[in-house]
Amino acid sequence: MKKKTLLLGVAALGLVATAASCKDTKKPTYTTPDLEGKTMNVYINYTGQYGATFTGKVSKFESYENPIDKQTYRKGDLLPMWKDVQEKLKCTIHDSVWDIDEYVAVKDDDQYLQLKDYTNFKNLDLVMLGNTNTNKLAADGKLLNLNKYLEYMPNYKKFLDDNPAVKAEMTTADGEMFTMPYFDGINSPEHLFILNVELVEDLLDSDNTDNFDTTAAKDTVYQPMIDTSKDFKVGISVNGKLQDLTVKAATNPVAAQNALTTKNGKTYADALRSYIDTAYMHDKTFTKRSEVFTSEHACYTTDDLIALMRVAVNNNALLKAKYGFEKNVEGFIPREGSNSRIDSVLWLMQIFGIQGIRGMAESDALYYDKDGNLCDGRTTAASYDGLARLHELYQEGLIISGFDAGDKTKYNSLYLTGKTGAALCMFDYNATQTVNNKVDDNGIGTKDSKFSKVMPVLPPLTKWENDNISPTKYAYTRYLESARANKKSGTIIPKHDNEDDNIAACKLADYFYSEEGSLLQDYGPAAYRDGEIKIGQETFPKYSKTVITAVNESGLGWNNYCRMAMGTTQGIGHVRSNGVENQFTNAAGITGASNVANAVACGAVNVALTSREAGFGATVPAIWSSNPSTENTNKITSLIDFWSRGVGGSEWREVVLKGWDGASKTRASLEALFDQSKALYLSHYEALLKLQQAK
Repeated sequence: MKKKTLLLGVAALGLVATAASCKDTKKPTYTTPDLEGKTMNVYINYTGQYGATFTGKVSKFESYENPIDKQTYRKGDLLPMWKDVQEKLKCTIHDSVWDIDEYVAVKDDDQYLQLKDYTNFKNLDLVMLGNTNTNKLAADGKLLNLNKYLEYMPNYKKFLDDNPAVKAEMTTADGEMFTMPYFDGINSPEHLFILNVELVEDLLDSDNTDNFDTTAAKDTVYQPMIDTSKDFKVGISVNGKLQDLTVKAATNPVAAQNALTTKNGKTYADALRSYIDTAYMHDKTFTKRSEVFTSEHACYTTDDLIALMRVAVNNNALLKAKYGFEKNVEGFIPREGSNSRIDSVLWLMQIFGIQGIRGMAESDALYYDKDGNLCDGRTTAASYDGLARLHELYQEGLIISGFDAGDKTKYNSLYLTGKTGAALCMFDYNATQTVNNKVDDNGIGTKDSKFSKVMPVLPPLTKWENDNISPTKYAYTRYLESARANKKSGTIIPKHDNEDDNIAACKLADYFYSEEGSLLQDYGPAAYRDGEIKIGQETFPKYSKTVITAVNESGLGWNNYCRMAMGTTQGIGHVRSNGVENQFTNAAGITGASNVANAVACGAVNVALTSREAGFGATVPAIWSSNPSTENTNKITSLIDFWSRGVGGSEWREVVLKGWDGASKTRASLEALFDQSKALYLSHYEALLKLQQAK
């Protein structure tokens, strides 16, 4: 396969050229749409509960007294954000969902079936639909080709000009554009490593290990992958500045633990502490051992993390005595034991330097290697080696037993709060998980939680074979493939009979890419904001304390509250600010997010970017178009099924539990399909990405 690159490289983008400039990239211009006196019909329906008006579909929220505007909202009342849009644009916002059915709960395809037979569809101005429906509607000739109307959309045009890779993604082979993208944040980490920092401090920072557990540990299986036999340099973040740190030669902590005659929580802790003291504590950057894992300047490796997991799971008696939980300490937990939540166990493979992990890469399992070649993570030997390594961790008890159960166990609320047990580590959303801390000064947290320092941390240093971003002097680097990029839903504009109506709809859609419109869409009306907040090196509008309190008291969570009671953060065409969700995060979550943001900004942590040239670190777009035909995919069904998500059907989980020797699906049978799968998928997506134009 020849080297392929996108038509415009990093230097031409002028927006996010390197990880060092990976900031909130929305820099819109501002124009005021001329919509005075017009009625604008919007169709936004999230599972029959959220839209432009109050739905009253949730029993505890049948009516709502808004603490900001002091108004009582009932079914059908326009929500505050949309009321503000209506006032600023001097138009009337009409929620057209009520014209079809009173917010009936729908899936994408069901919603399309309703809309395609809806006689007034052409009179709608903004519609939020998923990608499958967009294709059908476009094929039926019912959608407006936005490329012909960009002169009426100056803010959106500027966004496309600043992000040519996004424009290419949204444009069909015929040069048409039927959808505006939705970015739930852009070019910043999405999922993060979450650590219980208190446990790390307990295990590493005390004066001695005399009281640590001496119960025999399971046999060691995992073998080290980081060469610590000689000094090596790593890049760390110190107050948002990239600095070199020399890791001194020492016996790898995993190797040291493996070589122990007596293996238990105490001896494991002694071995890890000894390594940290030699390798890291020579440098005044660290004031205590735990900072190697938990600070902005963290520089732990994959093997350091696994050695720490061993220490945690083998010191149950010590930690139970301090915190009073009943069950064990777990090394790594998923969010839940159902559907896609358990995929985070699969995502743990990234600590081994594996790209294209199915479900974490932006376009499922597709990624670019350092030469710009498009690759499929389901067909790389590294992915299958990674499953074998996960099995080793499972054998040692470092991944929670029963993670694959279909009982919807909420491991996060049970183990991050200490309600039943405790967990050292997980990989998930910051705001979603750090609310499991004790309640902070803003009232965010869980009342009966035993912990106050569950927070995101930098990912571990590891060997990325395709790394062409970091200086060659760094043998081990950090990379997060799970980055916020294009969602597979967005705004479409139905084609009106009247050209003036087409233009008006485009102007309304464009408003949310303006400075005023995007601010309103993200943070709500001005009354909802109070000053500014700094996260990392960036400053964002700050929600008022009244809003924070209202969210906490609602019990709905920040996202549901914003959608249901404010009308903001909808999946319509715009770029949501990276500063929104962190404000509804426990104080520990904000601290951790700032540490990660500083490390990303200076390049100590690399993140997949939508605007980076094709190659390692470039996001493969989340294609709007369909997958390869069913007829063709049937030829490799066993490979697709192996990597599927959902309870009861994912064979990759069997490999984690039993290893390749015990799994029903053999590695050889899957490898036999690699070439066929590559030819099928890569040729399909290369055509969609127009990569062949840049050969």
